[in-house]
Amino acid sequence: MIHFCICALAGDDLLDLCLASLRKYVQAPYAPHVMYIPVNTTDPAEHGRTIDLWRTQIAKTGVIRDTDVVCVMDPDCALLSPRWEQEMRRVLNQPRVGIWGAGSPKDWGLRVHASMMAIRGELWNTSPATFLPVGRAPWGDTGGAYCEAADQAGWKIRHLERGFDWPVKGAEAYWTDRN
Repeated sequence: MIHFCICALAGDDLLDLCLASLRKYVQAPYAPHVMYIPVNTTDPAEHGRTIDLWRTQIAKTGVIRDTDVVCVMDPDCALLSPRWEQEMRRVLNQPRVGIWGAGSPKDWGLRVHASMMAIRGELWNTSPATFLPVGRAPWGDTGGAYCEAADQAGWKIRHLERGFDWPVKGAEAYWTDRN
């Protein structure tokens, strides 16, 4: 099972596109969980708090098994190929790989952004780490502390570098058939 925690702002137009991409390209059973970030905020900490809130709520249900995958995803991300799931499974099936997703040249250290981050269920269920932002950059890094804690616990982080070779420059499209 793949659990998608989608952190949405007030508008549903991008959210509708995001959900449509899941329906079209995710082959495995999945569950989309939409969490709304407070309206009119530019504070990256609200993104991290929203993920942490969902994590606390879902932990009480015991729904996420160690063999599941949790994808933290922003609504401005869309899957554009069935190969996304195949690649995610290929990477997360490697021993001790706990996190896979979108990296960036502006990251410091080994990081995956919480805009599209796939996390092995076993790591999700055992890590006490937070998604609150770290660093001094104004954009914040809501995946930084989580990745750092996973690395310190012996998990491997694999990222797909976001750069100038992306199909749509400046867009948050995640995976296409050209990869």
